[in-house]
Amino acid sequence: FALTICVGIVKTLLILISAFFLDDYGRRPLLMLSMVGIAASQVAISIGLGDGKGNIAVLGVFGFVCFISIGLGPITWLLAAEVFPFNIRAKAMSIATTVNRICSATVCLTFLPLSDLLGLPGYFAFFAALSTVMALTIFFSVPETKGKTLEEMKES
Repeated sequence: FALTICVGIVKTLLILISAFFLDDYGRRPLLMLSMVGIAASQVAISIGLGDGKGNIAVLGVFGFVCFISIGLGPITWLLAAEVFPFNIRAKAMSIATTVNRICSATVCLTFLPLSDLLGLPGYFAFFAALSTVMALTIFFSVPETKGKTLEEMKES
């Protein structure tokens, strides 16, 4: 119970730190840091589970939670609200939220079959690779919205 409280406090602090640095460093750099950290954390989980080193796996899980909290978690919603034009923002955010929930449900529903197929180390290695692909996609396609007006976003 105490560990759960500690994780919650750390997540909250990291989200606040992220909010503090968003306007200084921009959304893209924090999002990239988050995705690279998530991939590295999943590699650590995979190695820890594969080699029977629980401490490495636990550090990987803690790193995963931290990197989600500093970037992907809060910035995803902020970017989505900033990149959609005003006239379609409500519908676009509804679709984005729906896709987010479908993806989350897919990960949950495929955990047991995929972990049975790949083994736990393979499962987390697969998601490390997927996270790396996502980081590359973000690097090449996600615009920086820091300091831009809606009109400037519409032009880019």
